[in-house]
Amino acid sequence: MITALESINGIAATRLYFSQMVAELSVEDLNFIPGGFNNNIAWHLGHIISVQQSLCYGLSRLSFKFQKK
Repeated sequence: MITALESINGIAATRLYFSQMVAELSVEDLNFIPGGFNNNIAWHLGHIISVQQSLCYGLSRLSFKFQKK
């Protein structure tokens, strides 16, 4: 069984991975919507963060934590 600390470390590692993946993308790259798709990379990143927040904090009945960066 996975411990709470292992889960938290997994979430942190995933956030770091996504951050590194997009670190060198320009605003234009982040906002570009390729043909055949409905959303851009920025939208998908926001979706990943909001779902993670909902699962981790919402299900625990804790207040949400969003960085203002």
